[in-house]
Amino acid sequence: MFKRLSIRRAWSLIPITVAALWVVTACLSTPESPLPPEPPTPTAAPTALPPTAEPTALPPTAEPTAPPSPTAAPTATPSPTATPASSAPPMEIVVQYDFEDGLAGWTPRGQPSVSVVDDVAHAGQQSLLVTQRTAAWHGAAVDMSGLLEPGNTYEIGGYVRLVEGAPDSRVIISMQRTPTGGETVYEWIAPSAEDGVTDGEWVQLQGQYSFSGAVSELLLYVESPDAELVSFYLDDVTIGGRGQPPLQTDLPSVYETLSAYFPVGAAFSAAQLDSERHAGLLPYHFNSLTPENEMKPGPIQPAEGDFRWTGADRLVAFARERGMAVHGHTLVWHQQTAEWMFQDAEGNPLRATPENKALLLQRLETHIRAVVGRYKDDVAIWDVVNEVVDPARPDCMRRSAWYNITGIDYIVTAFRVAHEVAPDATLILNDYDTASPPKRECIYHLVQDLQAMGVPVDGIGMQMHINVRNPVLSAIEAAIARFAELGEVHITELDMSLYTNSTASYTTVPDEILLQQAYRYKHIFEILKRYADSIGSVTFWGLGDDLTWLKTHPTPRLNLPLLFDEQLQAKYAYWAVVDPAQLPVEIREMDSTPGTPVVDGALDAQWAERPWTKLLATGTTVVSFQTRWDADALYLFIDIPAKAQYLDTIEVFLDTNNGKTPTYESDDRRYTFQGDGCPTCADVTFVVTADAQGRRLEAAFPLRAEARVGTKIGFDLRLAASSQPDAPISWNDLTHAQKTDTSKFGTLTLAAAP
Repeated sequence: MFKRLSIRRAWSLIPITVAALWVVTACLSTPESPLPPEPPTPTAAPTALPPTAEPTALPPTAEPTAPPSPTAAPTATPSPTATPASSAPPMEIVVQYDFEDGLAGWTPRGQPSVSVVDDVAHAGQQSLLVTQRTAAWHGAAVDMSGLLEPGNTYEIGGYVRLVEGAPDSRVIISMQRTPTGGETVYEWIAPSAEDGVTDGEWVQLQGQYSFSGAVSELLLYVESPDAELVSFYLDDVTIGGRGQPPLQTDLPSVYETLSAYFPVGAAFSAAQLDSERHAGLLPYHFNSLTPENEMKPGPIQPAEGDFRWTGADRLVAFARERGMAVHGHTLVWHQQTAEWMFQDAEGNPLRATPENKALLLQRLETHIRAVVGRYKDDVAIWDVVNEVVDPARPDCMRRSAWYNITGIDYIVTAFRVAHEVAPDATLILNDYDTASPPKRECIYHLVQDLQAMGVPVDGIGMQMHINVRNPVLSAIEAAIARFAELGEVHITELDMSLYTNSTASYTTVPDEILLQQAYRYKHIFEILKRYADSIGSVTFWGLGDDLTWLKTHPTPRLNLPLLFDEQLQAKYAYWAVVDPAQLPVEIREMDSTPGTPVVDGALDAQWAERPWTKLLATGTTVVSFQTRWDADALYLFIDIPAKAQYLDTIEVFLDTNNGKTPTYESDDRRYTFQGDGCPTCADVTFVVTADAQGRRLEAAFPLRAEARVGTKIGFDLRLAASSQPDAPISWNDLTHAQKTDTSKFGTLTLAAAP
């Protein structure tokens, strides 16, 4: 299914030693905004565990739902008026607990005291009190069996408050679910913020939950996972449910739309196969599948010789029946590898000795021969080693147990054995933060030197866990271009967080943030298409926003990183990839810093001290601009290099009250500079200069509104050649309707001095 690229090699292994390997010393700096590594398994238990389990990790998101599968093929592109807004049916109340008539089925979870009290209540006269907790998972629970049905989405919420004197803590609403014939999972639904619940006021917890398949247990519970073991009140718990909207079977398929460029896949779990909606949507839009956790070393061989094939077998069979490719993930990783791999016969950690090195490499070889051998006829690509690079180290190598015991020989062994077992498979080295120059160069030189020694590395996997701002597009493109020198490039785990830090959180995601996400996806896929000859595949890390690791990492919060929303409906992000013309106009925002330049056409110190904004970038030709402001004027400097001087018409559009109206109002202005003149600039001070380096415009436009820090002004620029007036270049309104419509202008914010 995956296309074969001309850069494939016929590998011939050359005997090597660790001493023959390279050392990279150019680990210069950490990235501006470090990006997260690959997500851990989403089936780890939360701190709220039953008495027989230990608290270890954050919980997964809710399991997928299971209404009917789509059967119709895509037929036509919907109207441009289609939007990604949710079309979910209205919410209906399933059950409410106000504790006015007693416990109503709520019982202790563990051994705390659970009682109804009348001294504190959110509404009404009574609430539930949980005290005498002796473990973090102790709390209050109620049976949901028979109330909640698979295939529906539920809004679950309630009010919590700590007892007087208790230290600020977290309180979390969770679900304990045991699939029929399966293992129990613990799913956070509505976590509070860190230290988000106090003894001074009621805090509302609210979250969304869905699941698929039959269950033998479904227990809703409330706990405080912090070490302080606080006592807390619970009141006015409400559970509302809605059915799922039908899958959109009239949409263009993602993989069919991009078939001329590269295959497109998604990470998928065996549990999702039980959801007809998920199992129907996946092959409709994607023609490859990456097992999300089922092929990782720990899950597939938790004890020596004990291979758990069921989940991986189901996924591979599903893909085979539908003509989908399978991307194997992953043979070697420093996480999610069972402890026995690094222990001796007595369970002690292996020390770095020649004997233990030989033992560990033999275990690795046995593991790879078993896994790759079982799936060699179905898996076209393997992430052979995952996240082995650390640019903070002088030699760029992560100090994992693998490395500490074997040096770099574990990488060599993994590729050699995988190639012996599956000589036709594409074998790649997979890592995160690949757009960071230090990490990029570490990866590049590692693969380059491995290849020089005959190690069968066919290419590099770029995970691409990114956010709506970082890394910058130029860094992503530079990494793809660099890695393409060595072989195939695979985008292996693409998703896009709505957040640029670890602390922000939305209760409801603003529409403009989803649109910002979409345009970033658009720009990224423009890059990917340009490098289609080098890119072997593109894989999203998940199918829809209902099930994504980013809802719990790096902190529990609402995050919507994928192409389809929580009801598996197409988002702006989907249209950005399939048909960007369907997107609403993006409203760019930019800060203007204070200053009062002398309008003389000279590039003085005020303009030199701040970065430029690109209006046009073609090869080495860059048209760019800056703005400044003071109490009376908005200042603009546009720099047009010699190669772009054919752009002899400059239009500046201002909407000083930022009304964004579809027609002009009294405060709106359009200024047209042609050549060195401007017939519409009676109140504008400006200078146009031209020389061998190019042409420059410096101008001061009067502000017709109060100018202060935080003021927003509608703003746009448009450049054109007088010989081609119908082919303009605009900063924001790509429909080029600025002459009559201010609603698509960008926004300048008058900012304080940096």
